[in-house]
Amino acid sequence: MKIVGGVKYLARQGLAFRGVDKESGNFSQLLKYKAEGDAELTTWLKVLSQYESVLTALEEMASCSSSDTSTKANGLHGTFLKGNTVLSLVVAEDLMGDLECLNTSLQLRKQTVSGMLEAVDHVKTSMQDKRTEEHIDVLFAKATAMATKLDLQPIQMPHIRKPTKHYTGQAAAHIHPDAQSLYRAQFYNAWDTVNTQFIERFDQAGFHKLQQLENMLLRGDMDKVVDEYPELNSRLLQVQLAMFGANNTYQMSSDVASIIRIIVRGERSLQSGGSFNKASAGRRCLLSRG
Repeated sequence: MKIVGGVKYLARQGLAFRGVDKESGNFSQLLKYKAEGDAELTTWLKVLSQYESVLTALEEMASCSSSDTSTKANGLHGTFLKGNTVLSLVVAEDLMGDLECLNTSLQLRKQTVSGMLEAVDHVKTSMQDKRTEEHIDVLFAKATAMATKLDLQPIQMPHIRKPTKHYTGQAAAHIHPDAQSLYRAQFYNAWDTVNTQFIERFDQAGFHKLQQLENMLLRGDMDKVVDEYPELNSRLLQVQLAMFGANNTYQMSSDVASIIRIIVRGERSLQSGGSFNKASAGRRCLLSRG
């Protein structure tokens, strides 16, 4: 039943590439759900590897279930008999695979800001390699082969209403010569949506500033970014970071935070000294931003 639930979820999102203007946002909506961290997406994408089982289950439900369930199952069965649906899933899996890898990397317990940005760069490179005619042609061939193997309807051009001359004048309307050309253009639109999300989410000055602060904290590399924080004494901080690194072992900001918490508890039992308090304030400032 989990498979059927995933199928219903897929159908509700209208993933099949239709090429109709008013529905052209369907795939972009899918990417929006992915960006928001919808956990169901990964589950129903597995439908692709169990496609034949899904067809069998829907066929049985259509013939053996109650009237309402039978009608819904029959409609879904008809949708999944189309090669266009397979193509939608193949393309979605291709794009979502990189996003899923990035999501997994960002959730590693031992992740750092530098490691996060490096993972983002790797995914960007992988995504750049996908935006080629050759890549979408490979996906199209994969979907075509799967549709043929399962005896599904061939991947077809959708019906697209031609604009009237009232809107186009004497110019000839652009018409794709075949389905492969149409879906190649739609793949580029989907790719552009993913790329835009990357730029908006990760290409921010704040991330690079966090990386600079983290490098100071973990490596002791002094950076001019420290001048932006008047509560930090760069000369004193450099000495304290060197001493801290010589006396402790750590790899991440969270490791440093754990050590600092122990130090702070020790500070409370000591008589305060001016320079000691300033150094402690500097460490806390770095941690609060790293």
